[in-house]
Amino acid sequence: MLRSSFCSKFDEKAVFGVPEAAPILKVHPETVRDFIRTGRLPAVRIGNRYRIGGWALNIALREGVPIDPLEAQRVFTRRNTHEN
Repeated sequence: MLRSSFCSKFDEKAVFGVPEAAPILKVHPETVRDFIRTGRLPAVRIGNRYRIGGWALNIALREGVPIDPLEAQRVFTRRNTHEN
């Protein structure tokens, strides 16, 4: 499990690309892409680039990678429910 000592909390609505997320997680950008491709880090693909939500980085920094899929779903559902 990967853990980072970075303790700042990101805006849950913020969106990060792989190049921005890699130094936050203290890994190489290709490692971030691998985490995404294998389902260990939630992200969406827009065009030919991945986008990672601030909420996903907060979970990754707090709990490490891989992110528990149930926790990611709970946070994502809660976030989207509060927006309406």
